[in-house]
Amino acid sequence: MSDTTKRPLVHREASYWRREVLTLPNLITLFRAGCACWMLAEPYAPLQVAILAFLGWTSDGLDGWVAKTFGMTSRFGARLDQYVDWLFGIAMLYAIYVAEPPTWYSIGIICLISLYLLVRMRYYDADTPEVAKLKTFLQFLGGVVILIGDAAGIGFITGIGYVIIILSLPLLVLCLREYHLQSKQSETTRPGP
Repeated sequence: MSDTTKRPLVHREASYWRREVLTLPNLITLFRAGCACWMLAEPYAPLQVAILAFLGWTSDGLDGWVAKTFGMTSRFGARLDQYVDWLFGIAMLYAIYVAEPPTWYSIGIICLISLYLLVRMRYYDADTPEVAKLKTFLQFLGGVVILIGDAAGIGFITGIGYVIIILSLPLLVLCLREYHLQSKQSETTRPGP
């Protein structure tokens, strides 16, 4: 005699993996993770790093668009996207550090964004507000422009990338404020012991 009570559990588990984990948006997000890892492994190849940065930046917008357009959003996908954004941001900072000779402004920007990433970890479970999406878009765009300018050897383009990143810095403060408000809200709605 077979036990039929296990069959629905296996089916639900397989369904969860197809519905939440193995989705096209998550595969696009994992592609960005691959770009980040490659950038970290090969930071001294400027053209290659610039191409990987561009592909990773493009995939950052594409995964969310695909998820929303085709109804493939999931809590798992949102968290995966957040963690891969951190990894990609670190890879971009490292690539910029390797590509550009250290200056007061490049080191300052790298330190500020690194500090933001550390503080953001405090609010790891907060939902990503729209202002954070704009900040990330601008910072990744600025990083891509810097790396393209470096690969092409055109300092003016690199300068434009730094301006884009500098324009995104006030959004860091707004993001942290939003995360802090979410944290306070969840503390007040959390049931006591």
